[in-house]
Amino acid sequence: SSDTEAGVKSEFEQMGFAVNIVQVYSVVESGHIAGYEPEAGTALANGGSITLYVSKGSAAMPNVSGLGNAEAQAALDAINVTYSVVESNSTEYEAGTVISQDVTEGTEVGYGTNVSLEVCAGPVMVGVPSVVGMSEADARQTLITAGFAEDGITVSHEYDSSVGAGLVKSQSIEAESSVQEGSTIAIVISDGAKPATTTTTKKSSGSTKKSSGDDWHWDAY
Repeated sequence: SSDTEAGVKSEFEQMGFAVNIVQVYSVVESGHIAGYEPEAGTALANGGSITLYVSKGSAAMPNVSGLGNAEAQAALDAINVTYSVVESNSTEYEAGTVISQDVTEGTEVGYGTNVSLEVCAGPVMVGVPSVVGMSEADARQTLITAGFAEDGITVSHEYDSSVGAGLVKSQSIEAESSVQEGSTIAIVISDGAKPATTTTTKKSSGSTKKSSGDDWHWDAY
């Protein structure tokens, strides 16, 4: 047949080209040409080199989901399968782990097959806004909009004469840093200046008799 290794190799050699043979897995019948380089239409000088990829039969698509990206790609390289990577955010997998593949396990694959791998890029990260100086309501809304968990915003109160009552005086995570979406954060609301304290002295309920000449009177303490 004209597309067998022997036939194609002989044809190119007669044209004056050097021929390299590389055995690959392919869905093309074993012993037949699965592909070649350079591509058809490429201008080559006489004596140039051509690589023929000869099928040695197909390989079965492995299940690479759950593997690390590098490990999965090595498994595909071993069966001459090319791949493309699409990153996806997830909290269920470690960053760099293959989440899914678009070619089913067991499918016949090889040279010329391309597999799309969905790889975890880690959780969605969000920027931390500054809410210092805001009212509690505005601070809550700002944090929720930024990506914090609505039920993950903890509020406490402290006296602080330098910050108006009802305004945020501090936050537990520094502004302009990055955290995982859905994280928790604590804010402290100022109650204004601490009220002044008054001290009262309790008078004794007893009495002391005091003499002054012939007059008697009582002085209460």
